[in-house]
Amino acid sequence: MNELECRQLSLGSFGAHSMVSATVSNSIARAAAVIGATWAALVLPAPIFPAQANSQPEPIVAFTVYSLALGREPWVTDGTRQGTRMLRDIVPGWGESFPSTFTWVGDGRFTFIATDGVTGHELWISDGTADGTHLLRDIQNGAGSSQPSKLYPLGNGQFLFSADDGLRGRELWTTDLTRQGTRPLKNIRSAEQGSDPQLFTALGTGRYVFSAHDGINGVEPWVTDGTRAGTRLLRDLNPGSDSSNPAEFTDLGNGHMVFNANVNQIWITDGTRKGTKLIRQLPFIIPKPGIPTSTSPVGFVSLDLGRAMFAADDGEHGLEPWITDGTTAGTRMVRDITKGLKGSKILSL
Repeated sequence: MNELECRQLSLGSFGAHSMVSATVSNSIARAAAVIGATWAALVLPAPIFPAQANSQPEPIVAFTVYSLALGREPWVTDGTRQGTRMLRDIVPGWGESFPSTFTWVGDGRFTFIATDGVTGHELWISDGTADGTHLLRDIQNGAGSSQPSKLYPLGNGQFLFSADDGLRGRELWTTDLTRQGTRPLKNIRSAEQGSDPQLFTALGTGRYVFSAHDGINGVEPWVTDGTRAGTRLLRDLNPGSDSSNPAEFTDLGNGHMVFNANVNQIWITDGTRKGTKLIRQLPFIIPKPGIPTSTSPVGFVSLDLGRAMFAADDGEHGLEPWITDGTTAGTRMVRDITKGLKGSKILSL
């Protein structure tokens, strides 16, 4: 089953010693705050976990609760007082497991990062029960922490993530949600510091574009299909050892994605070297006193019909809203909202 997209909701500080961070499905419209030991019902219009074969779906939210008596530990709720409980006291007593990065992986299970006080911060998996909550794999053996990223679905029960095993540095890993099936994918950089893959963004189904440093070409865009052979440098956009620092990867929904690189360039890719092309280069803006500027197109947001919006400064109109359809002709300013070099001071899209 496909991973359900989730977002982080910080409920803040309530009462004397209570703080809650909850991961909730995008379909959830409201959530009530948890105050101390008094639990308010969470309104769940739709289940978070998908239905399993021949069973009813069980709506559940996983989150972190802090208290002086128990420290930070994972909790779950089905939206009722009776169904709101600690998932597992991973570090018994006032010790803390610091659970975070809850990621729903389907079939009534989710992963998260935690420490049991013996191993460092590692990948855990749970089916929503205490007995079904356990360490998936101690990637960095002993007390060291591999600090795994969230999991990204590749299809066929496989997931992509990054982690640091203490030997290779932070590199790509894959998992089928078993200990034996959790293994390194590719050592992109043959050095202890690793390639530090980041910004994983799905390109269609089963492929991800990300940034990484191979120790030769600097930080550049890479692509992977979850196999060693299918993990490769997309293109060296700043030839040589300097970095193009690609960012803002945005899927257009038509087998292509756009992103920025080399500070002020807009690129498009279909996941191949030949299909990775420069769309437009904006001027490099030298900041002036009292005039807010951005030296790169920022805030990319995917729209329908293969388009994306972003904010950019062309040196004449200040920071204004732009749109692109992946072509040079179709990459243009939408409207000069505020005349002059100061622009409309767009904060976010």
